[in-house]
Amino acid sequence: MKRKMTFAVIAVLFCFLTGCGKENATAGPVFGEDCRGYDGFSCLEEVTLETGKDSVTLFLPKDTRRHPDKESAGNYCDGISIRIGLTAWPSGNVLPLAQCRGWALEKCRKDQLIRASGFHMGQAQYLTENAVRIPVSYYEVYGKNLRVDRTYYIRQLDENTVFFMEVSVSDYDITRQTAKILEELEHFYQFEIACNKKQIQLVSRLAQQKAAPGPYIRIRCIRITADMKKQICDLLQTPDQKKPAWIFPGEHENPLHIENIRTLYGKNYFLAAMWIHGRDSLRTCRIYFSCCASSIWLLEMGKQ
Repeated sequence: MKRKMTFAVIAVLFCFLTGCGKENATAGPVFGEDCRGYDGFSCLEEVTLETGKDSVTLFLPKDTRRHPDKESAGNYCDGISIRIGLTAWPSGNVLPLAQCRGWALEKCRKDQLIRASGFHMGQAQYLTENAVRIPVSYYEVYGKNLRVDRTYYIRQLDENTVFFMEVSVSDYDITRQTAKILEELEHFYQFEIACNKKQIQLVSRLAQQKAAPGPYIRIRCIRITADMKKQICDLLQTPDQKKPAWIFPGEHENPLHIENIRTLYGKNYFLAAMWIHGRDSLRTCRIYFSCCASSIWLLEMGKQ
């Protein structure tokens, strides 16, 4: 019995040390290595950041709009928004934790997050002697369903230059690709990105499930953009017989025919119900409801 137990312990230690069971783990270069021309990432693409004296090879999500040299935040792509850049650092080769946290706090203050609902900044921590990570979380409006996680990564490149990276993950914009993008980012930059892991896993799991033929009911939440606000106003103010043939840009791949629209709205809410015909001859009923300016609840009933 003791001999069997010994073999079992050795087997567990062997798997732990050799990475047994991690065949699907991300492989590829890491930040700081010479990796120009690498194309092995499925969700990231190569970007060159000029440092003045030299250049640094980075990898960022393929569809994120960004301006690395201008500290400009990109739009959310699969729930992920990234801001990167360089800053002068007079402290030599040491990154004081208090100074790093103060710098991140100032970034949040400029983005007007300090007074956001649920705003919280974690402690700065060393990843290596020249790299620091700081997690932040907050809610976009007053409600626990609009959570955003943000991670600051600060790394000393040379005596007077520091690279910084800000990665934000929004619960409302995540897709089935979000988990893979975060996995590859964490591998390349070698730091953990703060996010709502349960929500990401849930979205991935639901996306992998194939809908069975027959009647179905779906409920989801749509984040309102500026374009959508205009769409809603136009829809509500247009007579029923002249309603537009589509609603909410980007939501549908094919033009749709909408009929039997019924709307009800007040000062702080709106309710819209309609029948929608697609090119595939499927007919569904959709009910849109919103009681705030940030999101719409959608109830959809139809048949596969």
